[in-house]
Formats: sequence, C-alpha cells, structure tokens
Amino acid sequence: MLFNAEKFLGIAVQAKDGEIGKVKDMFFDDKTWAVRYIVVACGSWFDSNDVLLIPSSLQVPNALLPILLTSLTKEQVVHSPKLATDLPVSRQYEGEMHSYYSWEPYWSYPAFGYGFSAYYPDTQETAEAHLIEEEEAQDSDFDPQLRSLKEVIGYHIKASDEELGNVVDVLISRESAEVTHFVVDTQNWWPSKHVLIEVGSIRTIDWGLRTIGTTLDKETIKGAPEFDDKDSFNSAYMEKLWAYYHRNSTPWRSARHKIDATASISHPM
Repeated sequence: MLFNAEKFLGIAVQAKDGEIGKVKDMFFDDKTWAVRYIVVACGSWFDSNDVLLIPSSLQVPNALLPILLTSLTKEQVVHSPKLATDLPVSRQYEGEMHSYYSWEPYWSYPAFGYGFSAYYPDTQETAEAHLIEEEEAQDSDFDPQLRSLKEVIGYHIKASDEELGNVVDVLISRESAEVTHFVVDTQNWWPSKHVLIEVGSIRTIDWGLRTIGTTLDKETIKGAPEFDDKDSFNSAYMEKLWAYYHRNSTPWRSARHKIDATASISHPM
C-alpha cells in the first residue's frame, strides 16, 4: 500500500507513556530510495528537540486515527544518543543509535532485505553486477547518503527534453518503506495536471540546483494518466499507470514491487 509523504507530516507519535512529538520529516537513502528514519520533533520536553526512529519501530493502530505508536518509552527517548544536526547523519551516530535501541542495522541486511532498490537493471548480468556493488557497499564503512523528503518537495523536474514542473509530493510503500513515485505538478503546461513519475525513471538529482532529471521525455509524461488523490487511490489506477509507462519495455523488478505497483494508495492513517 502506498501513502502520501506530505500528508504524513505533522502526525503525532505516541510512546507507551505519552506523546513523543510529531512527524517533522523523513530521511531516505538516495541510492536505494529506502526511507531510513522518521524525524520526530519532540518539542520543549526534550532538550535536543528532534529524534530519529526507524519505520519498523512505528505502528499504525487505526486507519482512521491520525497517530503513530511505538513501544518505546519517553525515558528511552530522553537517554538516546543526541542528534547534533539534521543532516548529514554519520554512520557512527547511526551505529550508536541502533545499538542503543537494539535495532538491527539496515546496512547488515542482505541485498534483497530491508531497503533494497525499487528497480533493478533489466538483464541478469547487470542485475548480478548491481548486487555485487551493493554487497561491497554494505561491507564498507561509508557514511550514508541520507536526504530529506521534505526538502525534495518543490524540486524542479526536468524531462529528457525540457523542464516541466515541480515535485508536490512523494509516494512511499508502507510495506517496504521505500519511495516509489514523485507526484509532479506539470505547471509549465496549460492546462497543468498532477502525474506520477516512478523513481526507476530518475536519472539524476542535483541537490544544489534543486532539480530532478528523468529519462522520460515531455510527451510521455504529458500523456500519463492524471493523478488525483481523491479518486485515484486504487489498484486499477496503478495498473493503468504501470501499463502506460512500461508498454514498450519489460524491466526486471522484484516480485515485492510488482505487488506494490498494483496495491491501492491510501492516506498514511
């Protein structure tokens, strides 16, 4: 099931003994698109203000209740390793935090475990090469390339032949905690509309210029099924979208993402 990242912001996070705070942001890995942390703004009761929680530590108790639950206590949060800055988050800090909470580090998972890439190359040879690179990266002591989802909203989208609009939202898979699509307002055309662009089509992201480049051309994006979060949150729409973008190709994907592509979209709660 997919949900809107934008509507996720501001949701209350409840510990076993009271509210911790509200969702402020999400940090994702710019290599795998996996959401690594939920940023929770704790407010005045906690001197370092913000804390990071992994997605699997949070639960949605009720589809109609705008709240997230965690089995942690407020005291556990108070004594957790302090986050000095928003970004970048060092691997050393991640290691300390995962050790403190007894969370299994995501960088120790196998290639197809938690946080694997949304889309892989379409040949077995290139797929195997990708997995080797991923395993080598997991074995190395590198700092993660974590990015703010909140920051990405507003970035300019550049098609292969011209700039076409801005990112207005991001869709995330609840099951795998991965970014799957960008919601784009094609404001450079008239009439403008909202369309979805799969992360598999993203070619480059320029964090300095705040632009995202895609391999799709303007006409392809222009002809995509219009996205409206009021009536397009259903499997029929996702099937239609998949069929449109992949009508001339058969990229190799994991079965897990085939399920995501046909699943319904929902609000986070």
